[in-house]
Amino acid sequence: MLEIGYAFLSSLAFPEIAQIDGDEVVDVLRVPDPSIMTISVTIGARAPAYATAPGRDLLAHLAADQLGVFLATTTFAKVLPRTIGDPDGLRAELQRVRRRAVYALVDLELEAELAAIAVPVRDRVGRARASINLSNHSGRCTARDLVALVPALQAAAADIEAELGHTNAWRT
Repeated sequence: MLEIGYAFLSSLAFPEIAQIDGDEVVDVLRVPDPSIMTISVTIGARAPAYATAPGRDLLAHLAADQLGVFLATTTFAKVLPRTIGDPDGLRAELQRVRRRAVYALVDLELEAELAAIAVPVRDRVGRARASINLSNHSGRCTARDLVALVPALQAAAADIEAELGHTNAWRT
């Protein structure tokens, strides 16, 4: 998945692919940003799933019982004043993500001045297994600007899905 993902994401502005691991998201691929001022994220970096766009994207696609376990076992903290820091607030936000059925958005919740948007990458049976995430400094790119990039993210996700659809790249 990583080689295929990198090939399809290289045309986008500094995308990442993340997967969920317990109550965190883990960055598994990052296309480097050529600009002088970059957002420093390393492969293997972890963040609380409830406070990130890829985390919310993947959580919104969990089965009800899996989401219930996540909400019951996760320790929530308000990272910043705008962070959703409780199970009820997150459940409501995940319902909005599901209603949109397209993307998850986090604006000034995980890092000050950071906006991020994510779309799912699905396996051949339709399960969201990873999430493509774009993030940027809110002074350079607003949340609205990121939403305008959703079609490009969806196209990249569809390309990755098509390439992986006939493989055993997704395990269980």
